[in-house]
Amino acid sequence: MKIIFVFLLLIYWSFMISAPVVSKELKTGGSRVINSKIDLISKVKG
Repeated sequence: MKIIFVFLLLIYWSFMISAPVVSKELKTGGSRVINSKIDLISKVKG
């Protein structure tokens, strides 16, 4: 039981640390990535 709790804490902290970084990347360069993915999907669909 204690091992599971420590594991969940590690996941929680890694998420809390990485979430602001990911949101910053999404605000700066992520929109371009998303737009290129949308272009790719639309090209594949025809």
